[in-house]
Formats: sequence, C-alpha cells, structure tokens
Amino acid sequence: MRKSNFVIGLLCAFLVFSAGAAQAEEEEELAPGFKACMEKAGGVTPNITACQEEALEYWDKQLNINYKQQMEATKDALRPEARKAALLKAERAWIAYRDAMADFVGDSREGGTLARVIGMSFLLQTTKMQAKFLQP
Repeated sequence: MRKSNFVIGLLCAFLVFSAGAAQAEEEEELAPGFKACMEKAGGVTPNITACQEEALEYWDKQLNINYKQQMEATKDALRPEARKAALLKAERAWIAYRDAMADFVGDSREGGTLARVIGMSFLLQTTKMQAKFLQP
C-alpha cells in the first residue's frame, strides 16, 4: 500500500511541475527564433514543420550537452558506476518512450496532414523538457 501512495505522490508532483512548466512555456519562446519562423511559415504545413525541426535541432543539441555534463558529474558521486548506469538506463528509457509516443501521436494515416505537425510538436516539447531537466 505504501508503494502505491508513493507512486500517487510522485505522479501528483509531476503533474504540478508540468502545469508550472506549461505556464512558464507560454511566457518564453519555444526555441531561439521560433516565433519569427512561425510567423513566416504562414500556416503552411511544410513551413511549420521546418520551424519545428529547427527548434528540435536546437533542443537536441542542448540535451546532448546537458547529458554529457551529467555523465561527467557521475564521476563525483559516491558510487560513480552505479550513478552512470542509472543515468544511461533512464536516458535510454526516455528515448524509447519519446520515439514510441511520437510514432503514435504523429501517425499520418490516422491524423491527416496535420499529424506530422502534432508529432513534431510532441518531439519538440518532450526534448526541450528533457534537456531542461538534465541541466546541471
């Protein structure tokens, strides 16, 4: 019973964090130059996805930088090998989740031409969130 209470508490904390992050997201630009790119896109799907891809590239680079810094920081942990293994396991699980969910969300056979925009939006948002989460 205690384990389920812990899981429920953890889930509630995640939801509160997500809501706060979503509100802060509205106040800041998604990625440098994203707003300007979207204004130029003119509502045209290929132009929108090009803006999303550029923003995703930015956050993917940030994620890689932050991941490498976190991996380097494991050397200072009490149990460096265990800490490194835990980070590697977590990142691999996150990548598997991200890719599987993006496939589901962006399934163009079910969602029409807008499905790619929705799928890219998911990739962009989750990559940004992970990059920020791994910031040292």
